Amino acid sequence: MSRNLTFQTLRGVFANMPALANGEFYLATDTGILYIGSSLGPLQVGPMASVQIQDATISTQKAAVDATGDIQVDVNNFPATVTVVQPTGTNLHVVNDTGSNTIGAVTGTAADNSADSSLKLPTLSVRANAATPAWTEGNQVPMSSDLLGNVRTRIYKPATYSAGVSGITTPADGSLVGPFFTIQGSASKTVTVKRIGFSDTASTGGAAFLTIRKYSALSGGVNGGTNTPLSYDTNAPAATAVVFNWTTIPTTVTAVGGKGRVLKYEVVTTAVTVLPQALEWLFGDDSNNGFVLRGASEWLGLSINVSATTPSAAAWVEWTEE
Repeated sequence: MSRNLTFQTLRGVFANMPALANGEFYLATDTGILYIGSSLGPLQVGPMASVQIQDATISTQKAAVDATGDIQVDVNNFPATVTVVQPTGTNLHVVNDTGSNTIGAVTGTAADNSADSSLKLPTLSVRANAATPAWTEGNQVPMSSDLLGNVRTRIYKPATYSAGVSGITTPADGSLVGPFFTIQGSASKTVTVKRIGFSDTASTGGAAFLTIRKYSALSGGVNGGTNTPLSYDTNAPAATAVVFNWTTIPTTVTAVGGKGRVLKYEVVTTAVTVLPQALEWLFGDDSNNGFVLRGASEWLGLSINVSATTPSAAAWVEWTEE
């Protein structure tokens, strides 16, 4: 390529370029293209809108040479100077242009309990707290340790309740379908039955089958009233499941599935020398569900096929709500 180029001497020496006789290199432009000249000939750098001497910054030029001979290049129309701001708040760093406009930011968990953000780092640090911290729902927070380095971990436990009744009758259903003691699910919470307890005495005693069933409909009959629940945590909301006993079994009963539990049970006499037979059924554990009642149209209940003479029974149920 042959061009008539005009070279202008600039101050400075380029060490890795073959020096001219006087040890200088040259800068030239031709129709918007920047060239650097040496003893090897012109080297094309690329098209430039213009090149001019500037004291400090590029201003509106695509390329410029400052007063000390340094070439400044504007890349993608951004100003040539950027400012790195020290971290404040939740920002790890912020890069601003010369007009103080934020170009990009990366944020982390520098502040406890700050609102979640798509820019936050996906890892949680461990922060030392003398007291157990309280968090705001929905926020991304660091794990917490005490001042000895023990990390605080807490296994989630749903609100737990129980309710019981004593001195009740046990109306029998020979087919082991109609219940005498039930817990009804909630319209607003998922109820999980964890344990049921039962014991019974009678004036003459007797033997019977006892079973647990789920129901989708119970109506008619006479119930002996609602049994007031006890919350295991005073900070828990009020229980929404309903527990009550029946003095006569419901007349409309729709059982779901078969018998959940069934066993032979001896009803002992009321003599003080005879130990009552206490029964406790445990359903599931920390890794398995108990009997789950979803909605107020689901029940769990106890039924017995034979009622001894003048029975006096006690029953209780434990459940969680979430």
